[in-house]
Amino acid sequence: MTSAALQKLLDEADELEAAIGQLGVPGSITGPRDRAELDRRVVQLCATAEALPPAEARGMTDTLARLVQAFDAAAQRLRAAAPSADDMARNTKTDPRRAAAAYGSATARRRRGF
Repeated sequence: MTSAALQKLLDEADELEAAIGQLGVPGSITGPRDRAELDRRVVQLCATAEALPPAEARGMTDTLARLVQAFDAAAQRLRAAAPSADDMARNTKTDPRRAAAAYGSATARRRRGF
């Protein structure tokens, strides 16, 4: 039989697992604030689980292992979705025509005093 405190932690862990499962999923909106909130909630869950009596804390092991697996899967999805270093290098090369359009031609800059 689980205590009310343990059941509350198990329910919170299930909610966190579902939220972690959305990290890196195309179409889901998870920004830095969302990830920071998830991090805060996981830290709080672990601290609360650690404060449980040993017998009840052992009841959380499978649930916490599932959270770790959910984080591992989310990390793989986020890494797969991140641009590679080669992509970033290609995207940061400045096209001279784009620069000229953004800042104006050399003649126009001289007229403005630059």
